[in-house]
Amino acid sequence: MLAAAKVILVGCMVISVIWLLVRLAGGLKPGKTLWTGMLMGLFALLFVSLIGVITSDTLQINPFTLGVSAVLGVPGVVLMLIVKIIWKL
Repeated sequence: MLAAAKVILVGCMVISVIWLLVRLAGGLKPGKTLWTGMLMGLFALLFVSLIGVITSDTLQINPFTLGVSAVLGVPGVVLMLIVKIIWKL
């Protein structure tokens, strides 16, 4: 039961951060949106890594995770976290 509570907690935190970042990035021009998406993905990776100390579900910061978070942004970070939780990688 404790694992389910951790998943729900992490999910709520990720959704809250995504919502906050989307609200902050609203109304930007397309060129700036690309950079904003990359930065939001990198900050989401940092956030998940820091919160992972509490929940024990962390994403290691390495060239692969940095690349995925920079190219795919926040959805890429969420996808990596979901894959890690489901397959216990």
